[in-house]
Amino acid sequence: IVKFPDQNPNPVLRIDWDGRLVYANRASAGLTAGLGLTPGTTLPARLRDDLLGRARAADPDPLEVEAGDRTYALLPVDVPEFGFVNVYGTDVTAVRERERLARENERLLLNILPAPIAQRLRDGEPLIADRFDDVTLLFADVVEFTRLSSTLSPSELVSVLNEVFTAFDELVDRYDLEKVKTIGDAYMVAGGLTDGSADHTARVADMALALTAAVDRIDAAVRLGVRFRIGIHCGPVVAGVIGSKKFIYDVWGDAVNLASRMESLGAPGRIQVTHAVKERLEGRYLLEPRGLIEVK
Repeated sequence: IVKFPDQNPNPVLRIDWDGRLVYANRASAGLTAGLGLTPGTTLPARLRDDLLGRARAADPDPLEVEAGDRTYALLPVDVPEFGFVNVYGTDVTAVRERERLARENERLLLNILPAPIAQRLRDGEPLIADRFDDVTLLFADVVEFTRLSSTLSPSELVSVLNEVFTAFDELVDRYDLEKVKTIGDAYMVAGGLTDGSADHTARVADMALALTAAVDRIDAAVRLGVRFRIGIHCGPVVAGVIGSKKFIYDVWGDAVNLASRMESLGAPGRIQVTHAVKERLEGRYLLEPRGLIEVK
């Protein structure tokens, strides 16, 4: 007589209602070894309770367990006429690894593209280019970066920039903005690209004000005296994806250039804004005139 469990290419276990393993087919060798079980031993309390609890359910869900270097989905099925529970196992290691890689790819994609743009790329849109009539742009740049970089080893320099820009990334998320890119020691942020809300200028201003406090919490930045010039401007831009391999999402236009000039012509440790930004923030923020400066 051929017994079905012995011929099943997937693991099949049989446990009694005390949680004792009474049978394991040949295909379950990896599963039982990973769990440290042999026929006659009792399952660990949590695993036993999870499996028996699911077996009592009318429509049980599989239970995923790690055994050795494999992941198994275990489906317990009550066999009341014999007084035991059959546990049918499926090795889902490859499936979970594909899911993990897909999540990692998604995370990496969203590090360089706004979520709506990433979705349009996945949908096969061949050319992504949009005009936005009202976007707020922020540029932040490390003061005297050349001097600072000459005093540090490459690894120290990259480590400090990584800590500082990680703090920037957290603030971008907190204020629901978009990181456009970093250029050396410069960091570029945009508000109003994807969310369509009207308060993006205020959120960019809030982020700019929060930057100093964030950098002050980084020991290496404080020790080295890292300070930023920050410039903000608002206006129309064109945004799109360029490149086919190492592609980037970028923005262009006079508004971008003017925001960059506000940073490069700004004062260390200060936030310089244009008149257009001043008109939106006045009454809610404390602003003071800079005086006349020549801007290309």
